[in-house]
Amino acid sequence: MLTVYETLPFTGPAVPHPVISNNATVSLTRDGFPVGLDMNGSPVSIRLSRKSSPHGLIVAASGMGKTVHLQNLILSALASDDAEVGGIYDGKASGDYDQVTDVADWYVDDQVSGDWWGELALKLEQEVAGLPERQRRIKAGEHVPMRLIILDEFQRGFGKPADRKSADGAESAAFRVVAAAEELSRLGRAAGVALVLASQSFDKNVLPAAIQANILWRIVGFVSSSAVDPKDSLGEANEQFGLVPQQEFTRSQQGAAIVVAPGIDQYATCRGWYQDDDAVAAAVERLGGRRDEQSAPAPQLQVVDGGQPDQAADEFALVSATTRRVLIAAAEVYAEDDSEWISASALYAEVVEGELGLTVDQALRTEVGSGLVAAGVERTRKDLGDGKTTVFARADLVEIGGGLAEAA
Repeated sequence: MLTVYETLPFTGPAVPHPVISNNATVSLTRDGFPVGLDMNGSPVSIRLSRKSSPHGLIVAASGMGKTVHLQNLILSALASDDAEVGGIYDGKASGDYDQVTDVADWYVDDQVSGDWWGELALKLEQEVAGLPERQRRIKAGEHVPMRLIILDEFQRGFGKPADRKSADGAESAAFRVVAAAEELSRLGRAAGVALVLASQSFDKNVLPAAIQANILWRIVGFVSSSAVDPKDSLGEANEQFGLVPQQEFTRSQQGAAIVVAPGIDQYATCRGWYQDDDAVAAAVERLGGRRDEQSAPAPQLQVVDGGQPDQAADEFALVSATTRRVLIAAAEVYAEDDSEWISASALYAEVVEGELGLTVDQALRTEVGSGLVAAGVERTRKDLGDGKTTVFARADLVEIGGGLAEAA
């Protein structure tokens, strides 16, 4: 049966998000993220849950709906009792998130901070450090909202392969961003954390295979033919269904996208909801009060009473046995050092390799780096004479490591 449309589908006045049009509430884990309406006006949704990978990818050329889909996801999370916005990275700093940054636990863009790369790495590492505690709470039967981590223009945040190398041998900020994102994609599902990546054009060479393997839903709109390889945006769906993003839609079909996700038979095409900034601001103000602080911050190892660890905090500390050994050894090595900061390269060389005899690889760097942050060790980027590098606060290493040594 041939269907004839009087106007080109997915054009004309767009329909606003249900949260805005009728004050609706949604459940991202039960009902799914309402992506938009198909050509027949039926809703298309993607269910985000721990049972099916919550990690996803959104790709569309400039002005073709990428940010609209991301804003709709954020609005849906605000209107849901089982979701929260953990963090947002905006790699183009366009102001598109001005209306929603206050509802996220953290926000990073390359205009707010000169060391945005290091700041983003720290935020993602803190998210990784919080995964074990979220898993513990879930296993204990607590209601833990799905936590969204949104990386818009993620390819800028991941950097090029050359950006992930450092002249001094320490991991660069780009290296740390990618390593933390890999951990979130690998371990986030069980902890109820959804990693959502977005880009105007998709380059599969920038996205590590470990992350690609864990992305099970995709929203792909019009992608310019000048992009690296538009078909790669669809992953396996490209070969299965012969879809070509730049041929499925025209530039007049703003917000239209191919949706591939578990629970959707083959694939769906739909048009995302659209609303202006004022409508988004009004919805955010109304929904902001719905945020229940059910996702408690990751507990840290507290040191009290002259260096003795607080046993209640230590019971759930997100610190691996290896990281504890590093802390104890670091306290001894740097006890008489008068430096304010210890570079990561020095810590790994002098303590991890020199004192403990461990082999330093990417997995160990991620484990120890995230563990030290979880334990309460300040980690930042400083110029120690040869350019900015990752550093740890010596006083924290000595105090927390010394407390662990005395309690052992």
